[in-house]
Amino acid sequence: MQHALQLLSAALLVGFAVSLLWSESQLVELNSQIQNAKADLVSAQSQYTYYNSALNNRTNITSVEETATRLGLMKIDQSQITYIRLDGGSVLVRKESAVRQWTDMLHDGAMMIMGSVNRAN
Repeated sequence: MQHALQLLSAALLVGFAVSLLWSESQLVELNSQIQNAKADLVSAQSQYTYYNSALNNRTNITSVEETATRLGLMKIDQSQITYIRLDGGSVLVRKESAVRQWTDMLHDGAMMIMGSVNRAN
């Protein structure tokens, strides 16, 4: 009986030792994963800072004004603004592009020909 008790104690001691070693190895593995994640975070934060800085440099007002000046653009002058007063029944129609006028003319012509063909039958 005493021998069985010693065997049981030894088995429990070995079990605790194995459990301790296994949990220690898990701890080391998790610490390694944490360190890798921290390194990835630092890298991502560095990239974010770089891209944010580049974006701010491209969109700052001085850069936009320089680009606009280079393209020949200028700020609107009050003399360029024209106000139109319309009464309630008036309609303002925007002139269509030449391509749109041409395609509308082709469409209207085709519809007129189709109408003529249908009436002839």
